[in-house]
Amino acid sequence: MKRLLGFKAACLFGLMVLWMGVPLPAAPPTVVVSLSSVEDLLSDADLIGEAVRVAGLKVVAEGNINAFTGGAGLAGVDREKPLGIYWDITTLAADDIGKAVVFLPISDAEAFKKLISNYLPDLKDEAGMWTASAGPMKVFAKVSHDYCFICTSKEGLADLADVDALTNEDYEIAIDVNIAGIPKALKSQFLQITESSGRKS
Repeated sequence: MKRLLGFKAACLFGLMVLWMGVPLPAAPPTVVVSLSSVEDLLSDADLIGEAVRVAGLKVVAEGNINAFTGGAGLAGVDREKPLGIYWDITTLAADDIGKAVVFLPISDAEAFKKLISNYLPDLKDEAGMWTASAGPMKVFAKVSHDYCFICTSKEGLADLADVDALTNEDYEIAIDVNIAGIPKALKSQFLQITESSGRKS
């Protein structure tokens, strides 16, 4: 009886939410790959160096970055905050990969814009939406809540994710997959491939 009442209450709550127009919590992206911070990655270079008896790999990595950027380093990038990429798979269309969004922590948006404009000379800022060409590909970017979100699809930046909800502070490198967010057709394809591989083995 209690379970039945609980079920009825849940249904009633759902109807009230729809009737009042209250937005439901957004579903998490299908795939999220996050890194704890740039600084952690550079520090890991020294740990790897110690393991292979090569000292100063962090300094070498910093030097390579400075050489690549003409001495600018990672200007405008916050080296202490998480970064990564998220991908919301909604269809099986070939161009759906374009909706993958890179998120970079920013400490100074203008300094970061100046840095990337050295490599994207046609960079334009139109009402907060950055656009540029990377070879034959169009790139779009938007700065929000101290993060720069980058995507090859303008639509991919229409509804930005909450980075704090995406990242996992327990690991330096984390991969999260929302199984429920994978299209049914893609799940079926995966199961068919797995079953076929199992039969061959």
